[in-house]
Order: sequence, then C-alpha cells, then structure tokens
Amino acid sequence: MTTRVLRGFEYLEPNSVEEATAMLEQYGDDARLLAGGTDLLVLMKRRELIPKAVIATKKIPGLRYIDVNHGGVRIGALTTLRDIEKSSMVAEKCPILLEAVMTMASVQIRARATVAGNICNASPSADTAPPLLASDSLIKLIGPKGEREIPLDSFFIGPGKTVLKRGELVAEINIPSLSRSGWAFIKSGRTSFDLAKLNVAVVLSFNEGSCVNAGIAIGGAASTPLRVPEAEKELINKRLDKKILANAAEIAAGKTSPITDIRSTSGYRRELAKVLLRRALELAIIRERGAVS
Repeated sequence: MTTRVLRGFEYLEPNSVEEATAMLEQYGDDARLLAGGTDLLVLMKRRELIPKAVIATKKIPGLRYIDVNHGGVRIGALTTLRDIEKSSMVAEKCPILLEAVMTMASVQIRARATVAGNICNASPSADTAPPLLASDSLIKLIGPKGEREIPLDSFFIGPGKTVLKRGELVAEINIPSLSRSGWAFIKSGRTSFDLAKLNVAVVLSFNEGSCVNAGIAIGGAASTPLRVPEAEKELINKRLDKKILANAAEIAAGKTSPITDIRSTSGYRRELAKVLLRRALELAIIRERGAVS
C-alpha cells in the first residue's frame, strides 16, 4: 500500500481488494475510489466534491478482464470503455453494451473511463446503465463482510446514490448473452460527445413469433436510470405489431419523471422517450429476425 498526503486529501494506493475495502470502511463517506477519474477529477477540480481520501484502484490486480460466464460476459471493475469497444466477445455476446459505449465521449476518455465507474457515478443519464438494465445484468459487490451479487435494477437509489454499504466496492458486472435476442440502444444528445438528454435500451426475445422476454430501460428520464416492467408486460406473450409497440412506449413514457435542465425540458424528454422507444423496439425486432447485424 502507498499513502501520500496531497493538498487537501490523502492519496492511497491499495494493492488488493481487501486493502481497498478496509480503507473505504475506515474513511466512509469521506473517501472516493479513483479508477479512470473521468468523473471524479472533474468534480474535484470544480470543488464540488472534496474527499479526505482518494483511493486509487489501478494497482489492484485481477480487476481488468472480459470473460465468458455461462454463455454471457463477466466484466471486471477496472475494464475500460475502450476495452469494451475492442472486445470481440462483447460484440458477440452483448452488442447492446458495445453500441452504447461507442456513443460515449472521445477515444481518449474511453481509454481511461471504466464501465463500473460509469455505473457507480449513478448519473440518471449514464449511457451504460440502460443496456445493462435491459439485459438483466447482475453486479458483484465486495466489502469487509464478504461479497454479494444483486440485480443492477436494485443498485441505484437516487442521483449519485447507490446501495453500496460502507466499505463496499463494485468488483464485477455479469451480463447474460444476447446472441439470440434482438436489441437496440438509442441516445439523444446535443453533440456526439455530450451527456445524453435521453437514452433508451431494448432487449427482446421470441419463440415461434411471440415475445417471451422483454427488457426496457430509459436514462435521463427519472432520478435514476429506469427499468420499466409495466411496459415490458405489454409485450410478453404477444405477436408484436405497431399498435402494441406504441402502447408499450406510451406506458414507459408515463412512468418517467424527467426534469428540465440546460439540456432539455421535462416535456420534451417525455415525448422523446415515446419516439425513441418505438424506434428501439422496431430495431430490436429487425435484429432478432436477422435482417441486420
């Protein structure tokens, strides 16, 4: 372990997950983990966040990987967005995550930012959250009392807030295979590098023409990234047509509670949710049928 006292905070470099969780438990809310730093350093430079301890995780071995897991993909906490972008395994098993990552920032930022960091930042408009939510992803947490695995849709509790307990960190994300599903991610932003005004993700599976599984998630439309089971139920056990898709999009938009900010108004976001979801549902159906790759 390395400790340095820098201006205004301690900089800690644990050599293991156990050391990191012990530090997190010791400092509690006064500590912040540093992985890529693309969010944390900006907040610290603006003085919007002033931690007493910054715990750098880059020296912890065994947290940067992409592996097959029961036909799906497991992604270590230090895996960067650029790693995702270059992974043939992600392209095959979880293309919706790849599609989301390709809309995020610049190559330079993607080379530093991590998927786990994007999730732990808990921004309502985090681009990786909707595809992971719609894919039924699980997230592995490790703390002083051991590890636990929870559905991602129970991880977020508010803007910038998660269910992480004192001393816990995210170790891994597990994503089921989508190789036999239709999927789509669509994002609307002011520029290609900007945070999303709104983003949506859809995953659909069929059997003999009927929809047997559906995942619908929206970002930027509530206090957390939002999964919408009420809209998913509208699709299950049905042969989907444009009317059903429109109904599902209407139901999903009705569950949103968007805000007005510098990027958009609440009314525009709610209407945009309907439009983007209809497009995403139609594209997911096309992809499931193999019409496009």
